[in-house]
Amino acid sequence: MDDGKKKQPECALCLGRYQQPKLLECLHSFCANCLKKYRTTNIAKVPMICCPVCGKNTDIRAGIDNLKTNFYLIGLTDEIIMQEQVANCLETKLACGSCEGGRNLAVSRCIDCALYLCANCQNAHTRFAALSSHKIATLDEIKYGVVEVRKVRLEMEPKCKKHYGEILAFFCETCQELVCHDCTVVDHSQVKGHKCIDTNKAFSERKQSLGELFPALNYALLVIEQSLDDATEMKKKLQSSSVETIQEVHTRAAEVTAMVAVEEKRIIGDIKRIEEDRELKFKEHEEKMSRMREGIQHSLTTARELVSTASKGDLLTLYATISKELKSLGVHKPPKIDHRLSFMTFARSGNEDGCINLGNLVMEGKWEMCRQFGKDEGEGEFSCARGIAALPSGDIAVADQWNKRVVICNSKGGHKRAVQIDDYPFDVATFNNQLIVLDTTSLVKVYNTDKILVFEFPTLPAAEVGKTLVNLASVAVKRDGTIVIGDVKRCVLTEHRPADGSLIRTVPVATPPHYLAIDSTVNRVIISGADKRVAQAVDGETGATIFTIKPLVANDRVEYCTGVCCDSSGIFLAMHNGSDTGHIHQYDAKGTFRACVAQDLHYPMGIKMCAGKQQLAIADWTSVKIFELEHV
Repeated sequence: MDDGKKKQPECALCLGRYQQPKLLECLHSFCANCLKKYRTTNIAKVPMICCPVCGKNTDIRAGIDNLKTNFYLIGLTDEIIMQEQVANCLETKLACGSCEGGRNLAVSRCIDCALYLCANCQNAHTRFAALSSHKIATLDEIKYGVVEVRKVRLEMEPKCKKHYGEILAFFCETCQELVCHDCTVVDHSQVKGHKCIDTNKAFSERKQSLGELFPALNYALLVIEQSLDDATEMKKKLQSSSVETIQEVHTRAAEVTAMVAVEEKRIIGDIKRIEEDRELKFKEHEEKMSRMREGIQHSLTTARELVSTASKGDLLTLYATISKELKSLGVHKPPKIDHRLSFMTFARSGNEDGCINLGNLVMEGKWEMCRQFGKDEGEGEFSCARGIAALPSGDIAVADQWNKRVVICNSKGGHKRAVQIDDYPFDVATFNNQLIVLDTTSLVKVYNTDKILVFEFPTLPAAEVGKTLVNLASVAVKRDGTIVIGDVKRCVLTEHRPADGSLIRTVPVATPPHYLAIDSTVNRVIISGADKRVAQAVDGETGATIFTIKPLVANDRVEYCTGVCCDSSGIFLAMHNGSDTGHIHQYDAKGTFRACVAQDLHYPMGIKMCAGKQQLAIADWTSVKIFELEHV
């Protein structure tokens, strides 16, 4: 039998009842001691703590104990404990609390008076006019959770800890905290620039303020739901077009009998691979939208419950944290999904020179340069734009080497901000809205969106730091956030944890990793060897070479292989033989040449696919060029 008991709120770290719950900026709560253990185990030296549930960072430089205490959760936990205590007491006979001497057995309980009653006293209890509104529950209703036993919450005026006996009757808007009358004269006086108002006024204003934030979040939830519905429909369309394409392939194969079996199998395999790769993109979009939806729903529910049930002290104490999170969520726009991902068809062709050719998959068109920025822009001009990264927001980060900076540009090329670097930056990558920068030092540096250095880390074991020489040239990030660094001095790849940069492992490779890219679909790394004139696909676990690409331009081997990136359509590799000879070539997943994407570039260095778009960003020395795939 379902006992109907209310599910108790549990700490996601210890899976037990909350003990002194602390509220993070994302509005998730955890036991204070659980957070301390979690920080010690994972990120003891980092001034931020990453929420174990949603991954959002909270500043903890003031310490775990100085985080806001979630008194609302404490109240909920106390009520559940009281419910269990009352239910357990019902296993034995309970005496009436109203009869003289408790001579009769209780059959019910007055929820408002917290008093057990026998049948006679229950009847008498309800006859009094002053008690007529009280809620009476039978013992079975309490036992099976039909009626909740609530803790009587008295609206007690909180007292000041600094001034004995003084009531916290004011709210300092400057410091965002409750204060007493003496505090308004001493520490929070108007002379010192503080503004204090009555708690009733502060409570009313902030309750209204939180309510005004709800419509924007409700709208955001509607937009997310629509985006998920659109993704579902597009996925169905992709599946439908895939089935239709396979059928066309089967029809053509039947026309030329068994000779086409091998070709048929190859093409169907390509279709399935493309479908799987694009399914991953749809899945990533759905997961991202679902996380956003869950985050907004959680924050909205938490805020609504506080507005409707919290006391003045609780709401005023938690207001700043909640208001900040709701405002932040309200301005976030859900990322759009590329509608071209659902496009795929099959183009038939005839047989020439006795060769079997069923046809070709049509899923792309011609690459054309759609814009260029950073050249002839005064102080905004790049000087050796070497590394490049695509941010989830659509912005582009450029390692502007000789200007000693990393420049953040919007999708149209407009400069948004620059992170000044003490040394010459070689490469840049991004993860979780942080910039991972390599420069001429032996340390990897991690900056946040406010251009603040969050932490830095070496790529060597602790015992070798300062003793072994390194030359860090390239950086990339796996889907799970693992940071991969290319060291051309030692000819190795090193993998690091994103939270603190701690070393996971070192993988030797055959070619110096001047540039690198992660092919997450098959757990391999693509390495470009600069003057070694090759690019290699290596196993992500062992570093063993899978295949080697030796690019040709005009039937001659190129002199330099530079930037590299990959997506579901294959591998893109930059190369040049000197000034104004740069090419970008595209190869399939096995390293076979497919097409020349761009040519006559100045000095192409780093390249990267733009987030959510079929666009290729090229760091071309003094400028960044964006090429877009146009379907024809």
